Amino acid sequence: MKTYMIRPVLYLCAGKWAAAAAFALAWNRFFNIGGQRPLGWAFAACAAVFAGLAWLQYLKLDGMSLHYLFEDKREKKKKHPKRDIADYVDERITALADLEEDERAFCRLASNLVSALFCVVLTLLL
Repeated sequence: MKTYMIRPVLYLCAGKWAAAAAFALAWNRFFNIGGQRPLGWAFAACAAVFAGLAWLQYLKLDGMSLHYLFEDKREKKKKHPKRDIADYVDERITALADLEEDERAFCRLASNLVSALFCVVLTLLL
């Protein structure tokens, strides 16, 4: 993993952690009737989902392609003629869209693995 890929991985993880927390709170509110281990099962389910997504990204890196599943449906951004604020910063900020396809898949794989590990730790603690 290269150092410029850390920021996109952290950004992807932050969104996944927020989604996992929202799912766990909704699970606790609506599905946890018995009151046993209120958030443990919800985070275990999130860990399983993230592990499955990581497996799909690993298969994509290995060469398997489901074109309708991994296809990027967004249009390419056109360069704006004005200068960007990033022109004045010494450090180059790397967005996920600026990376190559293999690097994007690796960032998604790493974020899914980190998120699954995070949810497993929360499952064991809660």
